[in-house]
Amino acid sequence: MMRRSFSSALCAILLMVASPCFAGIDCDGTDDFFKTDASDNTSLGAWNDPISLFVVAKLDTAVSGDAILARWGDSDASSTADFWLLEMSGSPIKIRLAKIRNADQDGYILVSTATVSSGETIRLATASDAEANMKINLNGSENSGRTFLFGAAEAGTDMEMTFCGRSSAGGSSNYADITVYEVALWNIELTSAELDLLTESRVKGLARQIQPANLKAYWQANEVPDGTSADAVVLQDFSNNGTTITGSDGANNTGLTAAAEAVLTYQ
Repeated sequence: MMRRSFSSALCAILLMVASPCFAGIDCDGTDDFFKTDASDNTSLGAWNDPISLFVVAKLDTAVSGDAILARWGDSDASSTADFWLLEMSGSPIKIRLAKIRNADQDGYILVSTATVSSGETIRLATASDAEANMKINLNGSENSGRTFLFGAAEAGTDMEMTFCGRSSAGGSSNYADITVYEVALWNIELTSAELDLLTESRVKGLARQIQPANLKAYWQANEVPDGTSADAVVLQDFSNNGTTITGSDGANNTGLTAAAEAVLTYQ
């Protein structure tokens, strides 16, 4: 109790002189999202590139099919549309990682062993190699392997990565009702031990200490004052690679609200 009280007091002091203390940004599940610029997308991994991802988010409403992170690789779905996708899937709901290699959405998937539910804060880390062999670690529980996916053709959005939705393209985007705290991306396959360290730790900002030379992008959702909208806000890339990602509150203007936290570690 003493440790938590100290953290809360320290955060309160920081809030009086600076930006919110490790804030999160709430996507409303209707039309809110963050997206990268197309010019930044080439460094964020094709289906056959080694890639590792780390996300901390609260699942305000867990819905199968809603997307947490996504990256489309080509605007022309008639030729190639390679992408990767992290989404909620199934009943009971689990987390699914997909790496799609062509316009017909053929590719590979892996599903977490652990389940998720509404209101839960997840610490999710994934890794895959150039052959799409995958690992997914949800809150300290790891699964590994891959299953072939035979999909149906569907057009993608031109060269972008998104939070809180499959794309920024509208009705088929599977927008998620989640609060995002931090997102990191590496261009290597992290080890099981590194994934476990990320998901078992409650320390915010730890991702910057894991394989920093290969950290391609790292965002913390702490750019916006408490209670205000992140619409049109550009989140800083703390990997120093300059990958910009910009918030969009959508047409209804009811979400993408920033909220400061009271402690310096995840509960």
